[in-house]
Amino acid sequence: MSKRLLLAAAALLALPASANAQSDWFSATQPTYQGFYIGAQGGLNWLLNNQSYIMDTGWTLGGKVGYDFVGPRVEVEGMYHSNTGSAVVAFPTGYATVSGKIEQVSVMGNVLYDFFPGAMITPYIGGGLGVGFVDANIQGCKMCLAMFAYQGILGVGYNATPALRISLEGRYYGTTNPGAYFNNNIMALLSVSYKFGQPEVAPPPPRVEVVGVAPAAGYVWIGGYWSWVGGRHEWVGGHWAAGRQGYHWVGHAWVRQGDGWRMRPGHWERG
Repeated sequence: MSKRLLLAAAALLALPASANAQSDWFSATQPTYQGFYIGAQGGLNWLLNNQSYIMDTGWTLGGKVGYDFVGPRVEVEGMYHSNTGSAVVAFPTGYATVSGKIEQVSVMGNVLYDFFPGAMITPYIGGGLGVGFVDANIQGCKMCLAMFAYQGILGVGYNATPALRISLEGRYYGTTNPGAYFNNNIMALLSVSYKFGQPEVAPPPPRVEVVGVAPAAGYVWIGGYWSWVGGRHEWVGGHWAAGRQGYHWVGHAWVRQGDGWRMRPGHWERG
């Protein structure tokens, strides 16, 4: 019984640190700014089985270019999709099961929304409309049909720097009916994107803030900083946050990078 109590007590003591770490993931610790971005993405494509079509796990690869409004984003992307499989095909002498491939190229215009765009972890949702050039059947002409295409997007991004994002996302992608099969796809994608437009001017001197008294024991003052938003510096005020045992807070700082400036985001550091 005593061992169980000790384990329970240890788990309870670990909860605040875990909660603090998770809250840091979704706190606004990254500078945000509007700008154009480019990216590459690829992953797995499942063309869902239907009619007599039994499809293997396929792959997809593509690129994108867009503009980030800090929260809302718009982009244009091109993707190539490939799935092998088998299907029953009609011949003059009867029916036979044949193997083959379904290929398609999609060109989509997407609208997305980032939650917590200034955080380390940024969930997002979106959707897109466009055109898909698809195979008529498993042995048909190569991407000879132009079909109306649509998709839904759900993902999460890791902001490695204010300009560099690595994302994981799931998608549903479909087109109007090619005829021999229904073109419904599920995708799992890994993407990397880079945003341009980092600040080219030095930030103003930090403002003098009235710190006041901590709301409770163990709280740490997170100092304010200048953020780059909409092509100009905006002040983000400081606040009190629960401390993390064994860590100290290192504040935001602007550092020179080439001809411009880059923010080194604030973070908890051991020691």
